[in-house]
Amino acid sequence: CFKIMAKTNEIIKDSVIVCTPFGNDTGHVKYFMSCMKLNEECRKQDIKINFVFKMGSSLITHGRNDIVNDFLVNSNAENMIFIDSDINFMDSTQYIIDWVKNKEYFVSGTYPTKQFNYDKMQVLLDKGLKNFEDIEKAGLDYTCSVKDSSKIKVKNNRVLLDRVGTGFMFISRKLLNDMIENADTFPDFYNFKKYNLKDHKNKIGYTFFDTMLLENNQIGEDYAFCERLKYMNVDIEVEPHIKLNHIGSHEFKGELVKKFNL
Repeated sequence: CFKIMAKTNEIIKDSVIVCTPFGNDTGHVKYFMSCMKLNEECRKQDIKINFVFKMGSSLITHGRNDIVNDFLVNSNAENMIFIDSDINFMDSTQYIIDWVKNKEYFVSGTYPTKQFNYDKMQVLLDKGLKNFEDIEKAGLDYTCSVKDSSKIKVKNNRVLLDRVGTGFMFISRKLLNDMIENADTFPDFYNFKKYNLKDHKNKIGYTFFDTMLLENNQIGEDYAFCERLKYMNVDIEVEPHIKLNHIGSHEFKGELVKKFNL
């Protein structure tokens, strides 16, 4: 699929590849409906777009690393974005187009986890609040972390967080190439290594998305990627107004700005 954007040796301006790892052969309808809407909006606004669905990614670190390295080796697209198959981004397609047009280096959206924080909800119930939407929003935790939520910094109208999940993460080719150029400077504990690409003879890949140990704690591949970015002095910019829903037994409706009352 990446080769569709590899007809020339030049980087294709204003282009993006939507990349989604699948653990099995199923996906959510609202995810695919969102992709269809994004495809149509890109066509109208002259953004070149392609989609890559990586099947059999039960080992997520393997799947994400395969996708990123294939993107670098087999495509000439300017950008890629990870979007998980259980994300409804129907109301947020324009953000992706704007990120492409604005030549963003790195930016992310975030979304609720697939569970409620019932302790937070109970506080509002005890206060007599009866509006379900307000109670529901208060009970959401998000796939991101920040050391002190009372001192969140803002840059480019986005919040700067410590870490963010990979389920809606926009990454430029320039960022990935900069990481490769600096690969030899990373201390060993960042676990940013070279390896031989299985399907590409004489090609080297990199563990952009792999776990790591930090202060004796195991860090998942998404948060570890953020740690590698911070080592390069790249801010973890997260768009707080983007609306992303996480689909599980319930569709958890997210908008980060409401969590931090920005």
